[in-house]
Amino acid sequence: MKEQENKLYDIFLVTQLGIESIAEKELRLKFPHLTDYEVCTGGILLYSINLSNCVSLQHQMRTTTRILLRFYETKVRDLPKLYNKCKKLPWNQYFIGSIPKINIKSKSSRLFDDRKIESAISGAIREYQEANAVKKKVLETYKDHKCELYIRIENDHATFSLDLTGQRMDLRSDKPFSDKAPLRSTIAAAMTCACIDKLEAIRNIYCPMAGTGTLTKEFQNFYRPIKRKFSYMKSPLFETLSFKYLEGPEDTLSNLSFSSSDLDQASLEAMSKNLIEGKVHKEDFYNVKDLQEKTLIIVNPPYNKRVKYDSSPQNFIKRFSEHLQTLSPEIACIIHPHRFKLKGYEQQVIGPINNGGIKTYLSILSKQNRQR
Repeated sequence: MKEQENKLYDIFLVTQLGIESIAEKELRLKFPHLTDYEVCTGGILLYSINLSNCVSLQHQMRTTTRILLRFYETKVRDLPKLYNKCKKLPWNQYFIGSIPKINIKSKSSRLFDDRKIESAISGAIREYQEANAVKKKVLETYKDHKCELYIRIENDHATFSLDLTGQRMDLRSDKPFSDKAPLRSTIAAAMTCACIDKLEAIRNIYCPMAGTGTLTKEFQNFYRPIKRKFSYMKSPLFETLSFKYLEGPEDTLSNLSFSSSDLDQASLEAMSKNLIEGKVHKEDFYNVKDLQEKTLIIVNPPYNKRVKYDSSPQNFIKRFSEHLQTLSPEIACIIHPHRFKLKGYEQQVIGPINNGGIKTYLSILSKQNRQR
């Protein structure tokens, strides 16, 4: 297996639509030595990556939804040829003793019936496994592992990818209590990354309308590894790698002071359990009269869709913007279906970003006269 450890693969970092450029920023920040890549719609394609770097990316990339390892490409024009090619692949290198879930996406190809394509591939895998049976002890080790394959066929060219992730990466497993309209952790991480080069002038981070604390937690954990189980851990391809949570770059956020608030009692109780750092308190944002110096406000205000408020969206945005203007934070980072503008602030808008089926925009508002 040493040969496999040294082998290089292309991998695809899947992101939510709209945050591809921020994911590239995180990649450059955390993995400056990985320079051979291409930003695509829905993610980043990295070329010639070894397995150790795959593991590091899986645990350090917080804006990524899923990581796919590309292990085979071929020209296919009919099902019999696809079947014959697939049954010759060394499937026991990737998974053992089960038929994976197969996700098919075909476009502009002679093979277009996803059900028939899936049937051909799963049949070929089954024939391979019967012809290359493993010892019972090995089978017991791997038989309960449910992995996934992603097969993309475009212009009669098929690309086979092994899912290294399993459950989506935004399911961190370190935030056990949720609410009815949570912000995805990957989007919260994107908000962190979008602000990262503006934080030299910041000492305090305040998150009003914080819900159960997703946004605050992602700011606190941006440089920390994701410590949960991933699908690659049960793949024979990685079995000889000595696993450890690899250290990322220096944590430049650890010296910041964090404060999070909400009015909803259930959300407040959940947030108190989810956040182990910083101040958590019950507070009406509109009763806040002033801020500490050098404060960044991060906020995911309600959209009047899943969480309702007693006013029109226009009135809500007007009131929110006016109060934000009064508080005059050094920087404000807001995600919302509507864009925010503040007098005296430079504005950077990123998006649209698909946030749970809602088209949103990320606005970063920076004081024009702040010290640089």
